[in-house]
Amino acid sequence: MISKVLMPLLFILIIIIFLYSFSLPGSFSGISTLFTPNWNALYDIRVWLAAFAQIIFTLSIGQAMVYTYASYLSENTKLIDHVLIVVASNSFYEIFVALGVFSILGYMSLMSSVPINELITSGPSLIFVVFPQIFNVMGPVGLVLAPLLFLSILFAGFTSSFALFEPLLSSIISKFNLSRKKGVTILACVACIFSLLFATSIGSYLLELVDLFLNEFAILILIGVQSIIFGWFYGLDKVIPVLNEYSTFKVGKKWKFAIKYVLPIIIIVIWIYGIINLFSDATLFELIVDLIITFVVLGLSVFFTKVNIHQ
Repeated sequence: MISKVLMPLLFILIIIIFLYSFSLPGSFSGISTLFTPNWNALYDIRVWLAAFAQIIFTLSIGQAMVYTYASYLSENTKLIDHVLIVVASNSFYEIFVALGVFSILGYMSLMSSVPINELITSGPSLIFVVFPQIFNVMGPVGLVLAPLLFLSILFAGFTSSFALFEPLLSSIISKFNLSRKKGVTILACVACIFSLLFATSIGSYLLELVDLFLNEFAILILIGVQSIIFGWFYGLDKVIPVLNEYSTFKVGKKWKFAIKYVLPIIIIVIWIYGIINLFSDATLFELIVDLIITFVVLGLSVFFTKVNIHQ
């Protein structure tokens, strides 16, 4: 119920804020910067990694939360149609948000005499620095919209967390024969303890490192592995009838070719180049953090696979 109210509210508030941003002085220069391409950036592997990370994050590709969302679908759902709707709406929404953000950056550049390229940011800085600029300009209206926007963002984080939490909870309950209440308590305590790391003086920097490594390297290679497993071992011929049964749009040989050859090759090649750049450019602290994450994830995976609980 909360998601049904706050998610549309977030969408409406974003539209209001960014429509207002288009009227700000300097907004056109920001939009002009957005649509002035730097073609040389296409040769930078980091740009492709960032693009993959962004689409992985926004569409939750390769993540367990997809199973949570899928559990609410009926048996006669048009799966391919819904996927196309999600992808199209996400793309249009991101383009609209980009227009609004760069409009605000154009205004900030005009007011501070700082080039737009030096103002471009992302993540927490985008939410807690760029957005408040527009609220300050909006006056009393901004004082109303700001709390609503940040409340909606808060609940957006909660809904995503719940979606990620549920598959892990179900696995833990099944593996260790726990009650749901006990499983929730254990996972919540573990999550709370580890999240305290991000409340330290280096929390923002640490969050950036973890987010970068997980999205651009960890999840990316898992998607490549998943495409190989489904394409070469599980058998796509088992999946295609399920996808096509009720869907208006169908998948076939071209989709199979993309899953079996195109997707894994592109992902693995980009991932290898990204790892090489990571080890050549990263500081010792960054490498230590990345290695800790890797060993923890792999160690826990092996542990949960090997351990056998007799029910």
